[in-house]
Amino acid sequence: MLFRYFTFVSSLLVSQSSAEYLHLEDRPELSPYQDIVSCYKKQQLVRYNLFRNYAYNPNLGHNASCFLTRQITPYENGNTTVVAHYVQNGTRKTLTWSSKGISTTGHNVSNAMQIMAPSLPEHARHVTLRAIFVDCDKCIIIRTPDIQGNGCLFMTPHPEGPMDSSCSFIYDIACSTEKYTYYDHAQCLEDCVTDAPAVHVEG
Repeated sequence: MLFRYFTFVSSLLVSQSSAEYLHLEDRPELSPYQDIVSCYKKQQLVRYNLFRNYAYNPNLGHNASCFLTRQITPYENGNTTVVAHYVQNGTRKTLTWSSKGISTTGHNVSNAMQIMAPSLPEHARHVTLRAIFVDCDKCIIIRTPDIQGNGCLFMTPHPEGPMDSSCSFIYDIACSTEKYTYYDHAQCLEDCVTDAPAVHVEG
């Protein structure tokens, strides 16, 4: 992880093209650190959203807590299926979507996922999530369309351990130091991952 982190930061420092791009995920020279599809190919089935840089998500329960995702099908033919679990006002809910890996302009890896969630309102059914930084075993930092295209999610397969300092540093660079932390692993494990029935989100 440290080598990957240092080479990522070095790429930021030596790049002469940074002024051309508003966000790190738009920079083709960072492609080696943004291959989000590689994690889906590994089938790391569960990822937890430890925090984000905005308080409300109108399509996922506003300020709902305990957000995690489960990959429920293998990544085949460029696609996989994901189920999100979260808690809204004490009620467990789920949302299912299909995810398709794509490469954005200039990138030579699949650095973004096109999301299609049929049960959401029409304006929110199709969303593109772009990878800022990917280390499948530590963290995935994702740009979302929220807050005028400046939203960020910090996802990890290991929410119970200490947060990786390298991932945290990159998040601060890309997304600001503001963090809306709402994931308590012990409580969320009980609320989200038990066999108790969940309410499916209807559009």
